[in-house]
Amino acid sequence: MKLCCLFLTALGFLACLKVSSALFLEFFINEELPVNSEFGNVKTAYFDSQGIDTGTAKFSLFQATQKYRKLFAINSTNGVLRVNQRVDREQLCDKIPLCSIKFNVLHTTHEVAIKVNILDINDCTPKFPSEPVVVVEIRENNQEGYAVPIAAAHDPDLGRNGSVMYKLQNLGAPFVLRPSQEDGQLFIEASQRLDREQQDSYNMTLLASDHGSPPRTGSIQVQVRVTDVNDNSPEFVKSLFSPKLPILETAPVNSLVLTLAAADKDSGSYGQVIFDFAPELSVGGAERRQQQRLARLQFQVTPDGRVILKKPLDYDRMDKKSIVFLVIARDNSKEVNDRRTSTATVSVSISDHNDEPPSVEVCSPTGRCPGVGSVKEGQPVGARVAMVIVRDPDTNDRVSCAVNDGSGGTAASSFFELVSKTGSSEPRMEGSVNVWTYYLATKLRLDREHTPKLCFRILCSDSAGLSSTAHGHCVDISDINDNPPILLRAIQLNAMEEDSSLRPIGRLTDFLTDADEGVNAKLNFSLDAAATEPEAGATFSVDAVSGLVTPLRTLDRERRSEYLLKVRVSDNGEPARSVTVDVAIAVLDINDHAPEFESCSSIQLRLLENRPPPALVGRLTARDADWSNNGNGRVQYRLEKSAESSAFDIDRQTGEIRAVAALDRELRSHYSFRVLAEDQPQQRGLQLTGTCHVTITVDDVNDNAPSLRIDPPEFPAEFVVNQLEPGHRIGHVVAEDPDEGINQKVVYELLNSSDQRFSVHSDTGSILVSQPLHNIRQQLPGQSTHSIKLPLRIRACDLGQPRMCSQPVEYRAEIPAQTAADAAFRGGDSSLTNGRSPHNVNNYGNGSLLGFSNESVIICLVVTLLLLVAACFAIVCLIVRRRASAAALNSRTAAAAGAAGAACGTGTLQAGRLATEVDPDSVHAKMIDQQSPYYCPPTYKTNFNVEDDYGAYSSAQQLQHQQQMLQLNKLKHATVTRDRLYSSASLSLGGATDSELPRQSTVAVSSRRQPLSQHYQTLDSSSQQQHQPSQGQKKQTLQQQQQPMSHRYYEIEGRGGVGGNRAVLSTPQPRRQSHTLPRGGFSVDGKSAGFPLQQTQQQQLHAMQQRAPFSPYTEASFV
Repeated sequence: MKLCCLFLTALGFLACLKVSSALFLEFFINEELPVNSEFGNVKTAYFDSQGIDTGTAKFSLFQATQKYRKLFAINSTNGVLRVNQRVDREQLCDKIPLCSIKFNVLHTTHEVAIKVNILDINDCTPKFPSEPVVVVEIRENNQEGYAVPIAAAHDPDLGRNGSVMYKLQNLGAPFVLRPSQEDGQLFIEASQRLDREQQDSYNMTLLASDHGSPPRTGSIQVQVRVTDVNDNSPEFVKSLFSPKLPILETAPVNSLVLTLAAADKDSGSYGQVIFDFAPELSVGGAERRQQQRLARLQFQVTPDGRVILKKPLDYDRMDKKSIVFLVIARDNSKEVNDRRTSTATVSVSISDHNDEPPSVEVCSPTGRCPGVGSVKEGQPVGARVAMVIVRDPDTNDRVSCAVNDGSGGTAASSFFELVSKTGSSEPRMEGSVNVWTYYLATKLRLDREHTPKLCFRILCSDSAGLSSTAHGHCVDISDINDNPPILLRAIQLNAMEEDSSLRPIGRLTDFLTDADEGVNAKLNFSLDAAATEPEAGATFSVDAVSGLVTPLRTLDRERRSEYLLKVRVSDNGEPARSVTVDVAIAVLDINDHAPEFESCSSIQLRLLENRPPPALVGRLTARDADWSNNGNGRVQYRLEKSAESSAFDIDRQTGEIRAVAALDRELRSHYSFRVLAEDQPQQRGLQLTGTCHVTITVDDVNDNAPSLRIDPPEFPAEFVVNQLEPGHRIGHVVAEDPDEGINQKVVYELLNSSDQRFSVHSDTGSILVSQPLHNIRQQLPGQSTHSIKLPLRIRACDLGQPRMCSQPVEYRAEIPAQTAADAAFRGGDSSLTNGRSPHNVNNYGNGSLLGFSNESVIICLVVTLLLLVAACFAIVCLIVRRRASAAALNSRTAAAAGAAGAACGTGTLQAGRLATEVDPDSVHAKMIDQQSPYYCPPTYKTNFNVEDDYGAYSSAQQLQHQQQMLQLNKLKHATVTRDRLYSSASLSLGGATDSELPRQSTVAVSSRRQPLSQHYQTLDSSSQQQHQPSQGQKKQTLQQQQQPMSHRYYEIEGRGGVGGNRAVLSTPQPRRQSHTLPRGGFSVDGKSAGFPLQQTQQQQLHAMQQRAPFSPYTEASFV
């Protein structure tokens, strides 16, 4: 059993089955198996081996403790056991070697006890219980082999996995690891004796590894601190201490004699050094003990090592002129018996005080005492200035002297030196007194301008250090004329303009100096006439002694603003020295000129209205002849306050005038105000002003549309038609435009001009009858007895850019019920009153026929009868004609866009309607023939009369026209610029027709003008069937001609709300390439429609019906 368990443990998964009894199963698994790992099968291990049929019954776990209930799970169907949660042996059975989990498996009436033994794996690392760093202390005086304990590591695994071995990484430190054999305790043992003074700490790493495979290792840092013991004595830096110089007997009490120094290698209190006198008993010999007692009386030794004078010294009473004693240095160990000391010797010498200092006397070089001599500047080095005599009464004394700086002058130590009179340092004797004689001589060449006086003192000291100092003496350096006049700064004088008093303007002595003194520094001035400009020399004078510069006449800065004088300056020395200087004179400005505008008499400015502010109007310039630097000539501008100037602002510096608001010429067209130019003197009360009158004209822009006036009776909205003939004026309209010039020029347009009964004169606004109106009542059924009111939609447009138009206004032309023709027919008066029939016609038979003769009545009846017959005949013909036209229109298809052959015909482009953009009544059309290989002159019918033209054709011709009706292929191209549309249509062979086409047509508008040949699109003739002719439409005959195809181009001017009756110029169209007419068909831009010319009408209609209709692009009406 043990061999089986070890084998399965090495594999990492063990499922060893042991049947301990009939109802007991035991399994072995490793800890940390993955969740859902299968480790046994109850059904196979027990039920199948016992021959028990499990059937469909379910397996389940029960009687498991709460702690282990969710640790395992069983498959209810096949009885497979699996791990349900993490299995950690150390957590489940921390201190139990054999970790077993028990539970039961229930299957119907059978119950099986399960025991799962959890085997250990090496999943834990040895861990030390202490902190990451373990600190241990060992005294430096411990013997070799001294050890200190350290806590061992713990590994919760079992067997070899929990067995720990240790290793100390000492990095050369004198320590080894020694474990205890009895209890496994660890010890850090010193392999040699430690010395803290050499190294006070050691850092090592302790490793703990188990015997698992692979092994796991933990570590901890070990620091060994070596603690100090008092094993070192203080050491003096030297064995004998002595001051550098003997101590004078006059040294004050508490003065420092010397300082002791010692060091101790120990630390803490063991290394702290304290100084004191050595115990008297420790000093050998009576004499030395006597010296030790004397030292204690005379000096004091402080704990920090200072030796201080305790009592005054008396050199004369001392037997020995030096004191020798012992001192100790000890540490500060708390245990007195543990303190360690060392000893040093101190020797202090005492010196006597010398109370006779040397005396110093200063005399002149000639021997006059006391006194000093004088010296001129420029003397050579070594010149004698004074004689110094030194006396010292002390015997065998030595004296040394030096030159020190004095007070009241320049330091003299660098200029003078003492030179022995005898050339020897040995004194001469005057009695018992030693005498030394010196000369004070110069070391440098003296310069009075640099050092006019030199002060010095003589200091002499004897060998005892006693000194004596002579009182201070000064030597004056006399002057020689060795410097010319010097210009301190550039000479700039200012002269007042218009100063009639001719006062001096400046003194030249303020700008010049001479470094010499006395007569050598006195200056003389003279004008250098040769170097000075004649006008400047004649304008100013220079005083020879004082140097005053005075103008000789009144100055004018505007005539000349600057002068330059050449002045010669010399001193009075011997020999005299001179220099020539420039004297610049500036004429100061006074504010005696007012600003003046340039071209002020003709300043006329213009500005377009509606310019956004601040719009620049113009710039004014004013100039001031005065000097601008002081403000007299600096100009600033402002507007004089007024109602007209409030609309403008001016830049005070540049003079730019700007409008502060948008100006409206219709409200005000001219502005006039004054502009002021002011100079800027420093004294504001002296300001001068210039003025200029400015006129600003506001120019017009086309920002107002015309408006039509309706103000009866002068400007009525209805006009009475009292004459029915063309050219009769029925009234006029008036439009007003507040703009001016071309923007105010108004043209009039009749928008419903397609009626063609009336027209309006574009310039005068006169409304004219353009077609005879005799038959107006026949054209308008139901109006035979009433007055007829025809609408006139008129608008007015200006000629500005951009063009602006008024809103269309609805006027009416009224044809009264009784016209002049009717009155004449009845024999009445044909006169009309103000375009209307008189209301009272009783002057001519009270408006009845009682006054007529019988013959007249008969004639009227006959004429009336004839007219009725003619009207009936016309009505019958009209009905027949309309039926034929309707049949022709209904037979059209898209393929019938071309007719066989080529013919010239006449066509009329009815006043077309531009879809959603062009008003139908604002478009004028004319036909322009384009030269082509298929050229044929076009015909254009105007003033078409239905009755007259209808009677021109016989019924046979009409029938022939109906049978050979021209099938039109309309090709449309439209482009638009601002107000022009271009379209084209190709007419093809088809014979004469008297059909009436729809009046309305649609023209598609392109956004840009392009060549005509690029946008030809065929029209769907079937779309024309949707339009029925309306009453009063024009008719036109297109006669059949066997001629080549003709391309006609129409130019239509106008767009929605724009146009009129103006003449239209046609742009020459490009000549298109000739195309060969296909055999038996027709061609549109080289594309064959393809059916034979000789086909019958039935065959042609059948062929056209077989073709798909063309998509309409544009549409026009031709008759």
